[in-house]
Amino acid sequence: MRVSAHRRLRTSPTSSGSRAEAARLRGVAGAVRARDEAAQEFTGKHAGLAAQGKRAALYVERRFVELCERAGFEKPVELGEEINLLFQGALLLPQVYGDSSPFVSAKRAIVALLEAADGPVASGRPPDRS
Repeated sequence: MRVSAHRRLRTSPTSSGSRAEAARLRGVAGAVRARDEAAQEFTGKHAGLAAQGKRAALYVERRFVELCERAGFEKPVELGEEINLLFQGALLLPQVYGDSSPFVSAKRAIVALLEAADGPVASGRPPDRS
């Protein structure tokens, strides 16, 4: 029986505290959203905001890459970058649409990415525990 890729990320023994991690990422999402709103308001007025926004986006991307590495995906950097792209878009589009529906679409797209990714279950390899 093939375990879905997104379930591996949530329940992998190497991702202890996955609920705590999810809560922390939700907090990061709020910080990134605030960063984006501030960046829009102060674009061109304060160089430090742009640098802080870039650092926040890169931090989130690194976390997604780390999660993909811990889950044992074949190409964790590519997968983490793709997930980050969807996540960042889901953070920005609610400002345009006025609702949170982009998160639903992003979640479906991320599930499809994870299902298609070559991880340990799909390849028959055990996850790297190093």
